[in-house]
Amino acid sequence: MRDKILLKVLLPANRQTYEFWVPMGLRVSQGAWLISRILGAQERARYCASDDCDLMYAEGVSAGRLLAREEIFGVLAADDRIVDGSLLVLM
Repeated sequence: MRDKILLKVLLPANRQTYEFWVPMGLRVSQGAWLISRILGAQERARYCASDDCDLMYAEGVSAGRLLAREEIFGVLAADDRIVDGSLLVLM
């Protein structure tokens, strides 16, 4: 089993998409927090990192639904709910 998955994350504040390699063992809440911190440091003028952030599906049948914060990325990948290149939105 691979230990990371490549996700595309849309930041609505600037309508830019960023790619992140996310460890499969990470919970969605932890991944969202880390992504928020990285984007907060990179896009200071447009985005302020938050401890209370979520990831939302941006495409497919689940578009508009939040990923469960307690879910583990590896489980989501094993169930094909996310795949390499899945587009998510940082909320």
